[in-house]
Amino acid sequence: MRIFGGGFRFDRAQRILIVRNDRIGDVVLTLPMATAIRRRFPQAAVHFLLRGYTAPLAAGHPDVDKVVVVPDSLKDRAAYDQCLREIRSEKYDLAIVVHSKDDVARLVWDAKIPFRMGSGLRLHSWRYNVPVFQRRRQPKRHELDYNLDMIRGYVPVPAREEVDFRLRPDDQALLRVRRFLDARKITRYTIVHPGSGQSAVDLPLETFGKLMDAFEFPGEVIVTGTSDESALYRGLASAAKRRLVDATGAFSLSDLVALVSGCDLFLSNSTGPLHIARAFNRRLLGFYCTVPACHPMRWGPYAREKSNTVLPPDESYETFQPDKKLSAEGMKKIRVETIVERLKEIPPAR
Repeated sequence: MRIFGGGFRFDRAQRILIVRNDRIGDVVLTLPMATAIRRRFPQAAVHFLLRGYTAPLAAGHPDVDKVVVVPDSLKDRAAYDQCLREIRSEKYDLAIVVHSKDDVARLVWDAKIPFRMGSGLRLHSWRYNVPVFQRRRQPKRHELDYNLDMIRGYVPVPAREEVDFRLRPDDQALLRVRRFLDARKITRYTIVHPGSGQSAVDLPLETFGKLMDAFEFPGEVIVTGTSDESALYRGLASAAKRRLVDATGAFSLSDLVALVSGCDLFLSNSTGPLHIARAFNRRLLGFYCTVPACHPMRWGPYAREKSNTVLPPDESYETFQPDKKLSAEGMKKIRVETIVERLKEIPPAR
């Protein structure tokens, strides 16, 4: 058992706060940390500090005892103070800050949490007394592997093929999704999620549109996205001959989780909902470029980074494309026929 500075041992931490205040995919790829800790230390309370819109991902997780919501802006003094009071009231022994920024480093410091684990490579790293030295800018490993590496020296972590996300759809969300499907007489469905919230270099909408008529998708095709992405549905619907079901802006995150949990196939760019599909072991295919910030080695479907992704024809999984504009041009070169062949190779969901 490794011992932290000051003689603190991980096995004596009774109350643990995992901090991940960024986006959907990031949170999904952090959930297995809670499971690893719980399996080794079943007596410990494991809490998550998350943004409000991602909180549903952990709210029903069997290895998460509580979700504390961080304000949208920690620069709001009143909201900061309220969050700080809640964290202090929980009397945590240990905070694990997975994605370190100055404001969250200050928050766990001000909360007087005795042991604070976080990046040892930032200007604010002095606020952590359990530093972790990881260089994540070059995607040499998957985000989930980086996350598990933070605790690997203290708790056993599973092999890649044995990682269990343990994501659970909410019962009420399942009922709402069932009503949505029943109203449209849908029993089987494919989900197409063409947007990425500008977090990735996307497959052109024109290619998505051609794909809709080039492959025999399981059941109906449901197009998901935020209400701001409704134009993507309209673009696909005008380009495709087959019927598409518009679900852009129709679901909360809880409802989207429930919808994804039952799909036969999921297609998207590099985006958070793809990681939800992977967590449920759905049949899926993702469209990626090799720009370091969104490389499949770092952000691909976990343990399926090569088998369930399509790259531009002039890019390779083993290399990086530093020019985002060139990658955007490369995404335009992905042929529909290539995608269809890859879809035929993907085994059914387990």
